[in-house]
Amino acid sequence: MATNVSATTAKGSFASRASAPRRGDVLVVDDDDFVRHALKRLLITDGRECVAAASVEDAQQLLALHAPALVITDLNLGGKLTGIDLIAWMRRSPRLAAVPAMLMTGDDPDETRVRLDDAGLRDVEILAKPFERGALTRLLGRVPA
Repeated sequence: MATNVSATTAKGSFASRASAPRRGDVLVVDDDDFVRHALKRLLITDGRECVAAASVEDAQQLLALHAPALVITDLNLGGKLTGIDLIAWMRRSPRLAAVPAMLMTGDDPDETRVRLDDAGLRDVEILAKPFERGALTRLLGRVPA
């Protein structure tokens, strides 16, 4: 299976940096190429280092190498695993459990909150799609990344 991982940033490869989280070090996970690249550009323009993955499996490969300061993932990733599955997997890892996460979704935010709460992920912020840059900036300001 070919992976679709964009693991380089303006400052080098994700894997080559130390594993200690840093402010601005963000992993974006979205199966939609346009959304993934647009969000990555937005974050880089905002002065954050950013890498991107197209699936839960690709994100897990990156997370095995490095714990970012923040993970932003879409809910529906086009496969059988969802963004909630990725965040739940992270919470089970002692090394990744404290990494803040945001969940993007075009689904009903109230229903998504129930799904997150049912999975024990009450600390996860929801970014409702479509969103404007200001909404993303406000949420980023609330996440300790």
